[in-house]
Amino acid sequence: LIAIDSTFLSPFYVSPLAVPFPAVLAVHSITKYINGHSDVFMGAVILPNASTAQANSILQNAHGAVPGAIDAWLALRGAKTLSLRMKEHGRSDKPGATPCASDWQRRLPLRRMVSFRIGRVGALVDDGAAERSLTRTRLFTLAESLGGVESLAVPEKMAHEIIPPAERLALGITPDLVRLSVGVEGVDDLTADVEQALSRAINEWNNTSISAAFSDLERS
Repeated sequence: LIAIDSTFLSPFYVSPLAVPFPAVLAVHSITKYINGHSDVFMGAVILPNASTAQANSILQNAHGAVPGAIDAWLALRGAKTLSLRMKEHGRSDKPGATPCASDWQRRLPLRRMVSFRIGRVGALVDDGAAERSLTRTRLFTLAESLGGVESLAVPEKMAHEIIPPAERLALGITPDLVRLSVGVEGVDDLTADVEQALSRAINEWNNTSISAAFSDLERS
């Protein structure tokens, strides 16, 4: 059984059940890009034929995994603007330099989410740096999700808390890592927001360090 999670690409970029993918089924977190408004909690399984769908419908009926009418309406509302939103999400991406074999590959964005390490900015390297900078953003909301029209930012402590610390470090997920889920706001506005938040956090950290140093001198 082959299954492809197509949540991040969404149907706008790729159809896993079509050639060249030999997929048996595709799964989507409709909560993310398909809905796009952060007001639905829903998933979907896309099946290739009627016989497979019939077997799945028996399980669905037995387990009661049926969305409510309002949830279905909200998801359909979001799906109507999927193509518009996906273009905006990827508007700052650059096309790949390597020729691709098919249209969906040519349209894939090189990046959809941006990660950066606070420790690479100035002297802001302590474990609380990520949280401090994120509390100073004006457009990015401190929340854990993606795919909505609004931009979100989350430190690794929130995004990967269920992963044991040793495994996080082995994967390169360190306490100074921040994940930005970019929405559809203006690119220049989002860039300026990150820059001012980092600048404020760095200045406050430096001032705190200087004050602590003077306090140590006075005590000595």
